[in-house]
Amino acid sequence: MRRGLPVSVILLVVYLLVQNAECENNRTQEHVIVDGIDVEKLSDAEVYDLLNAEDVKFTGELDIWIGKQTLKDRHRVKRVAPIVARVAWAAGRALFRSLAKSTPRITRSGGTLTKQFFKKGGFETAKRDFHRFKPANVKQFTGKNGQQGYTGKILDGKYQVTARKTSTHGKVTNNGNVVQNGRPTLEIRSNTGGKVVRKVRYDQ
Repeated sequence: MRRGLPVSVILLVVYLLVQNAECENNRTQEHVIVDGIDVEKLSDAEVYDLLNAEDVKFTGELDIWIGKQTLKDRHRVKRVAPIVARVAWAAGRALFRSLAKSTPRITRSGGTLTKQFFKKGGFETAKRDFHRFKPANVKQFTGKNGQQGYTGKILDGKYQVTARKTSTHGKVTNNGNVVQNGRPTLEIRSNTGGKVVRKVRYDQ
């Protein structure tokens, strides 16, 4: 009678197949896909240019969002003066330029690209910049770790903008208390699966 393969051999084959599948899955997960473009296939200069193009698209939408919120705030039916309208519809670009004056640092984590900027100021500056985005559904929060800040939605809920009193890199003591020595931060993160996070760190 012909015997089949030993159970130990079958188990080994199954184990190797599972390990190979997990490796393939991990390699796929590590790739950052931005607007259908595999960032792993780009040079550093090309990644930088791609993120700049993403910023242009983002600030265009931000112009319209801030302009619409500004008009709502006025509570007036009559048409605004042309010079005021021009300022309103360019407010998004002006705001982003004020945040992005420094040379950004680009980091990768999992399937996300983070573009970090650095700006002078403390938490009060971060709060002021936060409100300049004209966010909706603003909530103030205090975390269990002592973290404080504000969060709200912009661009009709497509993005979440958050101002934090300290960065999440603050140190935690042995008794669980947080040492509030991290930088204040302003973070803009997509709520629709976007892979680019924009973050401003304030140097007090």
